Amino acid sequence: MSRFVTKRPVFWWIRAAAACCIVASIAVACGTEPTQPPAQSTADAAGTDAVADAAVDAGKPVVAEAPKAKVYFHDPTTDQLTTAQVTLVRPTTADGTLTGPYASVKNCLNEKGGQTMASLGYAFGALCKEVATVVPDADGHYLSIKPPTDMSDPNDGFAELMMYHHVNQIHAYFKNVHGLTELDHPLPALVNVNLWYDPEIAKTHGLAGGWTGYPNAAFMPPKGFKAFQLPERDKGHIIFGQYEKTDFSYDATVIYHEYTHAMVGTTRLSGLFADAHGLNNQPGAMNEGFADYFAAAMIEYPIIGTYGLAFAGAHRVRDLSVMRKCPDDLTGQVHADGRIFSSALWAIRKKVGSQLTDHVILRALLTFTNHTSFEAAAKLIIAEAEKLDSTKAGQMELLLKKYGLIGCLRGKELKTWSKNNSPDKTDFQVEGGGKLGGGYKFGVPAYLQWRLPVKQGTQAVRIRWHAESSGTFNNPNLTLALQFNAPVTISGIDGGKVFAHATVVPEPDKNKSKWQSITLAGKCIPYQGGNVWMLLLNHSLKDVRIDEIEVDVLPTVPQSGENLALCNK
Repeated sequence: MSRFVTKRPVFWWIRAAAACCIVASIAVACGTEPTQPPAQSTADAAGTDAVADAAVDAGKPVVAEAPKAKVYFHDPTTDQLTTAQVTLVRPTTADGTLTGPYASVKNCLNEKGGQTMASLGYAFGALCKEVATVVPDADGHYLSIKPPTDMSDPNDGFAELMMYHHVNQIHAYFKNVHGLTELDHPLPALVNVNLWYDPEIAKTHGLAGGWTGYPNAAFMPPKGFKAFQLPERDKGHIIFGQYEKTDFSYDATVIYHEYTHAMVGTTRLSGLFADAHGLNNQPGAMNEGFADYFAAAMIEYPIIGTYGLAFAGAHRVRDLSVMRKCPDDLTGQVHADGRIFSSALWAIRKKVGSQLTDHVILRALLTFTNHTSFEAAAKLIIAEAEKLDSTKAGQMELLLKKYGLIGCLRGKELKTWSKNNSPDKTDFQVEGGGKLGGGYKFGVPAYLQWRLPVKQGTQAVRIRWHAESSGTFNNPNLTLALQFNAPVTISGIDGGKVFAHATVVPEPDKNKSKWQSITLAGKCIPYQGGNVWMLLLNHSLKDVRIDEIEVDVLPTVPQSGENLALCNK
């Protein structure tokens, strides 16, 4: 919701989770957004007592009315630390712990007894202990459960209450409004997730041991737990961390986001694939975009993560009303690129109305696969709209084209650039063969191509970049395929071919430590001018991340010392 990780894992053997997450880890002309999201009614949309006849332990009081509780409608920031009373779906448990027909919530306590994390047969840590801690008051309500005084509390019960209430809210939306019943079961949810690392083993890696906060929220499919060196589970979970003073369960938009990932599932918009222009992760980007869109639809307000994402920087908070366009705003990172799709959907919603838009988008989404691209998705949305209203389908098409989702080539102009000065502060990434299981004979292609415009008569262009490969600075094993006036194309990933004018090899830059460079001259540059399209190919098992690029047009062709490429062969 894909990955949304703010910091890299503490130990080298913990790999990125097979999960859809909230942290990585938009103005329309047809309306003015409110300055604050609308307050929800205290008459909870999911608050009908669906299980009024559930068995209750004889020692507990029985109340005729559905149980009450106080939660944040949105988040602590938006609600100014003020909770409001809601009606809960009555739990089905005998003791009143928070498991009902559609949610099963447990607290992950910083105590011994959690599942062991092990690698190569050696235990190195453990997950927190999973326990349902919240029970009703003597009168059958939950009104005594309040936010903790200390926001860094790793075991608070209020996180359980927030999760239970808002999972039922979003489930009711998908079921009652859209008729979806795929998640008509108690979806497991963990809150306050922390990890414990053995201090002695951590010390050998120069790291601190003990309890470590999990700076994320994620939908974890059953196999996703293997990323933490934990056993596979029989069901998917949504897991929410406690990180320093940020409890992800306190943000309703984050809960709605992750629940939508669970609704989308793992059989559509999951993973990535290769097409003619490189590696394509648009399915993952749309997965993130849809999760943001339906979270915004739930609160009728376009800003996601006002509390749950802001801790990682203001740039992480996602405003769907701010226009993002393909290819101008492409980054190759799914959460950033998801904003292109979600901003287009929000613009459509403002133009043609929420009821039609939500219906059309969701019906189209149910037909997507793990290989659906931006353009394919846009065309399926238009086709779905045509079934209901051809005029509004035309309006949708115009907006999808305006946002670049139809006819977008995954290429951006190559120019001097720094990650720290970019809107999303996102690396330019080229995956390694190890992550993808090999099979890339000519190297793993990047998600995006570069387009270098050159004027007629240009003699030479020097390109250099600062690159990091899997956490260590070295000389990444990259090549750069070049094509004039059209994107580089590839075919047949397994034993396939790159169709390009030439392929050149960047080398360590002699003037800048930890940089690579290549100087293009001669037949590497079109004499009459035009565009040089470039596709980076990674020949190593490790991924490469580029965080700074410099592009300089040189007055003459250098004689030496510039990693000169002439493309004579």
